[in-house]
Amino acid sequence: MNRVAIFGACGEVGQHIDQALCALGYQVTRIGRQSRRDLTHYRVVDLFDQDEVAAVCHHHDLIINAAGPASAIRDNIARVAIDTHTLYVDVGGEQDVFDHVQQQLLGRDLPVSCVFGSGFVPGFTSLLPFIAKEKLQELHSIELYVGGIEAFTSTSAIDFIASLGGNDALSGVVIRDDIKVREGTREGYQPLPEVKEFTALPYLSAEHQRVANTLSISNFAAFNLVADRQLLMSAHESDKEQTAALVSLSQSMVQKHGTQQYCVMDAQGWIAQQPVNLTLRCKFNDGYRMTGLVAAFTAHQLLTQSSSHLNNGVFWLSEIIETGHLISFLHEQNMFSHWDLSIEPNYELAFEEGAL
Repeated sequence: MNRVAIFGACGEVGQHIDQALCALGYQVTRIGRQSRRDLTHYRVVDLFDQDEVAAVCHHHDLIINAAGPASAIRDNIARVAIDTHTLYVDVGGEQDVFDHVQQQLLGRDLPVSCVFGSGFVPGFTSLLPFIAKEKLQELHSIELYVGGIEAFTSTSAIDFIASLGGNDALSGVVIRDDIKVREGTREGYQPLPEVKEFTALPYLSAEHQRVANTLSISNFAAFNLVADRQLLMSAHESDKEQTAALVSLSQSMVQKHGTQQYCVMDAQGWIAQQPVNLTLRCKFNDGYRMTGLVAAFTAHQLLTQSSSHLNNGVFWLSEIIETGHLISFLHEQNMFSHWDLSIEPNYELAFEEGAL
């Protein structure tokens, strides 16, 4: 039986990883920072003590990092996993951390794989454009809308603030004809009929840029669905106030509207020389559970597949996971309360000027 250690096992994401891996038959060790006498197979570990982290790695086949805030932990655990030849899965996905870990592996023939972005955002959302690429013979453009309403924890609030000020993402930017251009927010966007309206904020992350480049999509726009602009205002308050303000405001919105998360993809392309629109709309009620299930599935794939190209390297989720397999797994776990994929003729593009 494979042994898996989960750093941050008591957190909102870690608990879901724990449940999913136990259901898949793995022996799980729960790693945390505070004593928990109510938990079995639990260890207190200082995440910034390399010797303590190495001791965990030596006794496990795979390490999952769900601890936070990710902006503070950086590559602390990944570095030790590499040195101890231990498989590593990270629910976070900062580009500079990925690059740093990749640099560590250069010139080193180590039988170890590290997978970043194994969660909801980044992660699951990066796979959606691959569905459009598979369904359409030619893919012209994609617009992706992600977000909704969910209560921040203090940890997730810190990472949200860090993402807004990060160097990897471009707020208010989209890709049009292979050029990055500024674009304003869209007010009153409804991800599904008869649900709350959101502000759609253009947000081109490093993940989005990588996917657009991988799939050769010349027109790519991604939007964060924000329930209340005050969330963005709160994120720019003083350091002492912003985390508490975000947590409080998000909790108030959940009490008023309930938890709701959406992923909407609108794609344009061609099938059999005919222009079509592909639309994918899904809804679920727990982004933390989504992240946990994606991380657990990624770990399961690493431990069960024997692909030689995974014996050494650093990967993003979309580079190693077959999209259909993950989505089937999520459906089996009853993740989605709504899932609809449709392809319809695009009559606006039926005729091009100058074409016969």
